[in-house]
Amino acid sequence: MTFRIAVTGKPWDATGTDLSGEILAETIGSMHLVVDRVRNLLDRYQGVALEPDHAESVDAVTFCFRVLAILNTYLHRCHDFRYWWNDWSDKALPPGERQAAYPGFAQLQTDLLKVRAALREIQNELARTYGFERVLRRVRMIGPLLFSETSAGLKLTHL
Repeated sequence: MTFRIAVTGKPWDATGTDLSGEILAETIGSMHLVVDRVRNLLDRYQGVALEPDHAESVDAVTFCFRVLAILNTYLHRCHDFRYWWNDWSDKALPPGERQAAYPGFAQLQTDLLKVRAALREIQNELARTYGFERVLRRVRMIGPLLFSETSAGLKLTHL
């Protein structure tokens, strides 16, 4: 699983609060892709994580559940926005103006910042747990890290 900018924010933004130039509809779409990938991983490895010799898989599954809980909660809040964006918004407007016309847009942005803060916490915890602090500091995002298959189950590795 690779985290995307939509999930943890721009890598050069140390605070995770820069939403400039972002199109919420694209961010939401990217989050849905991450949710699908995490669900696929859980479907494949949940049983392995329950075996006694696979503590690392248990950690990975726990991280997956945490990511899903955060993203699914936010995506549920964005359902009306997606419907509005696809069916009711003025498609003649530039995307930035178009999304700003949504009545609850400011709240969705505020919620997005909270989601990113929580996911950055998980990102930092993953880096500490699996010894990727150096990579995280250099890149400032978890993009170079991924979950991979091993004979022992699900494992975090880096590229």
